Amino acid sequence: EDFKASEHDIDIVYLTFDELMKLYHYEFDSDRLAHVRDFYCMGCFTGLRFSDLSKLYLANITDDHIVLSIQKTRTQNHAIKLNKYAKAILEKYKGTIFEPLPRISSQKFNDYIKECCELAEINQPFTAHWYVGTQKHSLTQPKFKFITSHTARKTFITNSLLLGMEPKAIKKIANIKKDAVLDKYMKVTEAFTDSQMENAWNK
Repeated sequence: EDFKASEHDIDIVYLTFDELMKLYHYEFDSDRLAHVRDFYCMGCFTGLRFSDLSKLYLANITDDHIVLSIQKTRTQNHAIKLNKYAKAILEKYKGTIFEPLPRISSQKFNDYIKECCELAEINQPFTAHWYVGTQKHSLTQPKFKFITSHTARKTFITNSLLLGMEPKAIKKIANIKKDAVLDKYMKVTEAFTDSQMENAWNK
């Protein structure tokens, strides 16, 4: 009971708003990649996890909201307001065999979304840091190599903060139960705004 594992801040990998728009508007030759991109972007625009998006049915969608039960936190009737990007994705599949969203195998998804991001040229160098015990490790690769299904939700939360949404509203929309979780994102956005100030005023 007295044992406590040491906690380290880990990198939050997310797409910037510009990168997200680049991916969202990219014209793929392959329907497979277009479907993966739309599924991923839906997570970026709603904050829903892969597992919840995979269980999305027409009955969960009204004109302006998605209403569903969140599996991980056992939250019933959780309502998320649809923004214009999420509505456009749902509109694309209306009346098709894929409605409301194409079903994507979780085993293949992470490979396919990396392929999507590589084609969309989300390839600037990105350095990830992690710990094994107390030993810190780093790896620098093109950013698309770090994009997975989990980064969609992180993209939503981080960009919502950067776009000026109130943290309390983000916490409710993304169904975040602990303040400590949102605090990690606050640190990321503070670092981002600090670098913007530095670049703008200290050139």
